[in-house]
Amino acid sequence: MFDRLRFRRCLAPALACLLVPAVLSCAAPEQAPADLILDNGAFWTGLDAQPWAEAIAVREGRIVAVGTSDDVRARKGEQTQVLDLGGAFALPGFNDNHVHFASAARFLEFNIMAVRSQAEFEERLKETLSGLPSGEWILGGFWGAYDQWAQGSTGGRSSEPFTPDLAAVEELTAQHPLFIQKFDGSQFACNRAALRAVGLDVGRPRARGVRFLSDASGRPNGLMDG
Repeated sequence: MFDRLRFRRCLAPALACLLVPAVLSCAAPEQAPADLILDNGAFWTGLDAQPWAEAIAVREGRIVAVGTSDDVRARKGEQTQVLDLGGAFALPGFNDNHVHFASAARFLEFNIMAVRSQAEFEERLKETLSGLPSGEWILGGFWGAYDQWAQGSTGGRSSEPFTPDLAAVEELTAQHPLFIQKFDGSQFACNRAALRAVGLDVGRPRARGVRFLSDASGRPNGLMDG
């Protein structure tokens, strides 16, 4: 007679490898016991094949088993900590306590938070442009993130606040509209390609609610007050 319970217990270790991408090792019950078992929960795995599980086992910071409570309890040892979630919902963690995902994505695209000079700014631009198809926008920036910290530094590393010079990179960015911002949102910067892309006059840009700044000669310098 077909033994469903035995079949399920044999299949659980294989399913654990398939259910959750975070599973880095998938072991049979006779292997080393888990450090932590989260039991009696409603775990969302994010996979169509088996979107839900009752328990997970963790060893040395890695998920080593995912499945029913019976399956995962096989990983319990004398030193295993077991937490009963009482049916609470759980899902793979985004391990940060405060992230704005749209902004975080821009941090990865073009990040000059730690840039302290025009030379560094231009080098960062070149790195970004090297893999960017012509016509693609350059967004993000977030310069000045550490200005206040640097000014108050006790380690002799204080420096003047940095502001990117857009006029100096017009030729470099001619094929890429560029629109970046200061970390606190108090200023923005764009190149001529960006002004053209949104239909503004390059020589005398005007937009409701925006104050375009100029250099000493009165020409727009690419900066805007937020």
